Amino acid sequence: MEHGVAASTYQLDSEVSLADFPDHGCFDNLAAALAGHKIKPEDIPSPLNIFQHVAIDATTGAMRHTSVRPPSPARVQLKALIDCLVAVSACPDPLVGGKDVEVSVAAGS
Repeated sequence: MEHGVAASTYQLDSEVSLADFPDHGCFDNLAAALAGHKIKPEDIPSPLNIFQHVAIDATTGAMRHTSVRPPSPARVQLKALIDCLVAVSACPDPLVGGKDVEVSVAAGS
């Protein structure tokens, strides 16, 4: 793994290989979830990353992941003003947390 990526993801003290990564990512999760609704991958908008915390260097624009995470359990409540389809993915990448995350979604009126 490239040193800069390892440093920015707090993985400097561990060996990371391609075998450590899942065969799918957040986008793949969303594409699979939406395929049954006849939504093509190219029509999936960029996700809203609610719990991802990225530090941005104001001078260079460089971005890096941080270890900042919300307290558990975290809760988000959204209100839809029109009919919509919502897809949710918990990132399977071991470098952004390394822990399984339980996600539940409730819809109501």
